[in-house]
Amino acid sequence: MYVLSDIQIEFIRNDLRARGITRVELQDDLLDHVCCIVERNLKSDGDFEDYYQQIIPTFYRNDLYEIEKETINLLTFKHFYLMKNTMIRSGSLATLLLVLGLVFKFMHWPGASVMLVVSILLFSLLFLPLVFLLTNKDPNVSTARWSAGIGIAAGMSISLGILFKVMHWPYANMLILCALFVIVFLFLPIYFFSGIRNPETKVNTMVTSIVIVVGCGMFLTLVRSPRATTEEAFSYTSLYYGYEQQLSTLAKQKLSDTLSTEGVIDRLAWFEKANGVKELLLKYSIGTAQLPANFETKQLFIEDNWVNELSDTELKMIDSFKKEVFSNKASFSKSEFEALTNASFFKAKDCRIREALLCLNQFQFSLLLN
Repeated sequence: MYVLSDIQIEFIRNDLRARGITRVELQDDLLDHVCCIVERNLKSDGDFEDYYQQIIPTFYRNDLYEIEKETINLLTFKHFYLMKNTMIRSGSLATLLLVLGLVFKFMHWPGASVMLVVSILLFSLLFLPLVFLLTNKDPNVSTARWSAGIGIAAGMSISLGILFKVMHWPYANMLILCALFVIVFLFLPIYFFSGIRNPETKVNTMVTSIVIVVGCGMFLTLVRSPRATTEEAFSYTSLYYGYEQQLSTLAKQKLSDTLSTEGVIDRLAWFEKANGVKELLLKYSIGTAQLPANFETKQLFIEDNWVNELSDTELKMIDSFKKEVFSNKASFSKSEFEALTNASFFKAKDCRIREALLCLNQFQFSLLLN
């Protein structure tokens, strides 16, 4: 049996320290383990240093420091491996569902919305937070930790904003714009000034910063400016107001010319029902059931909202009107009914309030002109 001398034991301790084992308790545990292996297996006339160099690589895969790193992970995060596996599985599942959801969406197959929602929620609310926790394990507050936290938060905001945009939920633009603001004015300065000070990361920091700025700029090119949004809303509102004036004149003429005709009275009843639906849509969009003549002065523009954003009670009333129209197919001519079934308001599961109002206008025109 080989017996280690004090000098050899100190040699092992110094080598462990030189290889990155800085925690004293871990040094002692590794020292005892290595000493036991050497004394048990090395022959009395064997070469200590040669044998030591043979057994020490068996403790690690790439570097002995991995042992201390894993120990810190286990002490800091009791469920480190569970979190790591959850991160990998959630990321893989989110990617798979996203790809399938996009394929189903382009092919107009059922289930696309569910897969897109689940994939983006998994990515935003599970995968990204776990990435931050597992890649920033240093308990000491540092610039890199703050930078990573801000970047992850911005990524979550962008992902959720895109989800809200795809599902036509409110506050989508707010989430995306807030994320871009955080990236440009918080994340980028911290990342740039902390990275440029280090000569080793200076070039990479500058290149990455340029890519971030250009990427945010290109992203913003897809977003309408407030002025363009206002001009578009004014254009739609003006068009709708013009149609309303014409419909009002036609309705008065129709009522005065053929008041005694039963069929005309029936059509005017449908005309009023359509007016009731338009009032619901207008009240949600501009806050009032009627569009006044001075809408431009009051800045009452029909915004780019969706019908499904209305309350459940209002949506039930709209659905009831649609079902009533289709159940009374005999009340309309063949051309009228075909026009109804092709209109986005009557055909699609959801459409913009602007489109719904224009579809209802066309419906009312067909009632009065036939």
